[in-house]
Amino acid sequence: MQDKRRTARSRMIKEARIAFGEVLLTCAAFDLSSTGARICLFDPVEVPEMVELRLPDGLLQPARRRWQQGTQVGLEFVGAAAG
Repeated sequence: MQDKRRTARSRMIKEARIAFGEVLLTCAAFDLSSTGARICLFDPVEVPEMVELRLPDGLLQPARRRWQQGTQVGLEFVGAAAG
């Protein structure tokens, strides 16, 4: 199967957090790239359209939910990262 992504993704597992409103959830980040990530939530939660992904190195990345299937969520990075 051919990978049609515009940027290369590195397969890794990092503990991360997603934040929205007053909610902060711990998750695992997979397949990170410069344009997005796939995350796995530890609990089934409906993720809103806009979130902030917080990586262990202190990077805060605004992101848009592109898809969600159960605890798996695809994020597209939007805006500039901070941290």
